[in-house]
Amino acid sequence: MRALVFDLEIIRSPHDNPDGWEAARRGECGVSCVAVHDNLPKRCFLYNEYDLEECVNHLNDADILVSFNGIEFDVPCLQGATNLTIASDQYDILHEVWRALGQRKKGYRLNEICQRLELGEKTGDGERATDMYRDGEFTKLYGYCRNDVELTRRLCNFISNNGYILTPEGEPLELSNLEVEV
Repeated sequence: MRALVFDLEIIRSPHDNPDGWEAARRGECGVSCVAVHDNLPKRCFLYNEYDLEECVNHLNDADILVSFNGIEFDVPCLQGATNLTIASDQYDILHEVWRALGQRKKGYRLNEICQRLELGEKTGDGERATDMYRDGEFTKLYGYCRNDVELTRRLCNFISNNGYILTPEGEPLELSNLEVEV
């Protein structure tokens, strides 16, 4: 099974657009970079704003896409920015968390979950990614995005091997898993 773990960063802050995050989800804030970990060659691919069509083609070659909030943000944003459809099946860890909880709750950000499981931590804040792009700090930007993909990959593998994450209270929360190493 070909599983791709991905994350993207946007060019402009949603706070600079009157429609905010809705505009970002429509692709109106642009896409500065996408990091994609492909489990078959076991390597990470980096795409910039000029090769997003190639990126979408890569994502559509997957049997399953793995993300953290990709269903509500990354996929709509990328589709809006490219006018292309992403048709691969998706495993969205945040959606699996919400499904297990039966509601949306605070305390379940990627960084928070990974820290509780001792899987590592984020190297920055997504809000800063637009500043990195504006300031031409592309090495930092790609590194930040790639680190988020690595954390998502580790978390997915943890869930596949163990079947749970930890709540903020330290209790196990059972999740469905992919049963494939990403």
